[in-house]
Amino acid sequence: MEDTLAHSSDVTVARMGPKDKPTSKVKMTITLPRSVAAFLRWKAEVEGLKRDELVRRIIVNYAKKLREKDMNTPPIFD
Repeated sequence: MEDTLAHSSDVTVARMGPKDKPTSKVKMTITLPRSVAAFLRWKAEVEGLKRDELVRRIIVNYAKKLREKDMNTPPIFD
């Protein structure tokens, strides 16, 4: 049952700039199962990272791997 429950986790991919100033980074909110959120909290603590930084690294790494398979996607910058 625990895996079916969702845990809302604010994940800051990057800080947003003022509205009149364009930026290449955005803030995203994701919903995760509680067990996944708990694992990410534990893993971030073990690695000495903030949870948001760990999630950002995971997402960027996975997106780069996906892009290698599909070259029609826009480039991904860190």
